[in-house]
Amino acid sequence: MLFCRRMKSIFKITSVVFALLFLAVTLNSIEAQAQYKQPSFEFYYTGSTQPKDYLTQGTPTTISDKSGWVGTAFNEKWNKGVNFRLEDTTSHDYWRVTMCNGNRDTYLKKGRYDFAKSSPLEKDEHRLTFSGCGRASSNYTGWFEVLDISYDSRGNLLNFAADFLMKVDNMNQWSYGSIRFNSPIPIDKREE
Repeated sequence: MLFCRRMKSIFKITSVVFALLFLAVTLNSIEAQAQYKQPSFEFYYTGSTQPKDYLTQGTPTTISDKSGWVGTAFNEKWNKGVNFRLEDTTSHDYWRVTMCNGNRDTYLKKGRYDFAKSSPLEKDEHRLTFSGCGRASSNYTGWFEVLDISYDSRGNLLNFAADFLMKVDNMNQWSYGSIRFNSPIPIDKREE
């Protein structure tokens, strides 16, 4: 009988402890969700009209998280670059932008990166890719300029702002883009 009473007491105490732990975890989860902020992004692109740029179709376009698009950003861990995927939640159209510096042992930092290529052959060449909606170009060189960038303690991208220009080799076609991810710097809608 004494054993049964002790077991009931232990069971009650254990139940209360588990209930308090559950409550603490739930409150932590609610607090974390309240602090989480959906990343903001904006992306502007345009291209040559005569001759018409295949990639952008020569049409100035702005997409953002405010117009039904979802943006994800992640680091290219193997080469310390950044990769963005922007997708329309309705039509599932998408655009991808990747930027990597030539020194693949260090993360991108503020500055201009000239002579960027879509598929650099040499280790010290910068990489710039821009594709989407079933279109891409592989024969171009260009530049990108990182205006704002920061990482957390694990190397995850927190904010980013960059502009870029690509020119198709041996042709008069070009594509220009301006991308912002959690950055206060406004989009640059300049034309070539």
